[in-house]
Amino acid sequence: MERYRTSVAARAGVMALILGAAFAVNAQAETLALPELKDAAQAALLKEANAEYQTYATAGDSYFKSDAAKGDWPCKIDAVQLNALAGITDYKSSAGGKEFGHAYSDVVIHPISAACKNGKLDGKVEFVYEATRKAWGPGFENSERELGKVTATLRKGKLKHRLEVRKASDVADAAKLLSVTASAEKPAGAFITSATVLLADGAQKYFLKRPVAGKRLEKSFYIGTALVSVEQQDAKGNPDGSTLAYKDGQASKTCFKHGKPLDAGACGK
Repeated sequence: MERYRTSVAARAGVMALILGAAFAVNAQAETLALPELKDAAQAALLKEANAEYQTYATAGDSYFKSDAAKGDWPCKIDAVQLNALAGITDYKSSAGGKEFGHAYSDVVIHPISAACKNGKLDGKVEFVYEATRKAWGPGFENSERELGKVTATLRKGKLKHRLEVRKASDVADAAKLLSVTASAEKPAGAFITSATVLLADGAQKYFLKRPVAGKRLEKSFYIGTALVSVEQQDAKGNPDGSTLAYKDGQASKTCFKHGKPLDAGACGK
């Protein structure tokens, strides 16, 4: 599934925004300040992610509960596939001789509804999961307990559409809600088109992804309706093409070719 590569890297980017231990999120229905997007596919996915967040915010923790989430899967499902579908794949990397990443433990996944065809998940799949996530990097280490619900559509075991809401709570104090994330995504060739809403640290943050020309993935980041950055990557996740960073209404531009800096005039070539 394409989530294995691009979405796992995407989550690494989202979760790299380390949440302050004293921060708490109030889960309640509220009107989010969504950015205006020109790309119709991204706009539709952002609208979908927002709608699912509103459903969760209205229902509270009952959103994750279902009497049906006690049964078994209708066919044997590989644990690696399930973890990737839940978005709970471990990640580890390094930069400048320093390591960073995250790892999951105590993973429990309960199906709510699912169907199989020829031994593979097929059609609508809905499940809830719990996991402990430990993250580390230069000068920090933290752990949080995640609770999530995924609704996905698969054909012959391959992902066609995925919708998720997850909340992260303090491991030592389950009542302390650290963040809520809602995302919607569709595979798009070698990449994905996706929209993610992250409520954390008193801010509404939005992460958008879509494939663009040159076999690149474009990633945009907003805080509220303000565009913060736009960058392009190759299939390996290296900077490739133009990167725009916005500050005080001004944009600064840098260019790369498979991770190597380029002259601004050579962007996209």
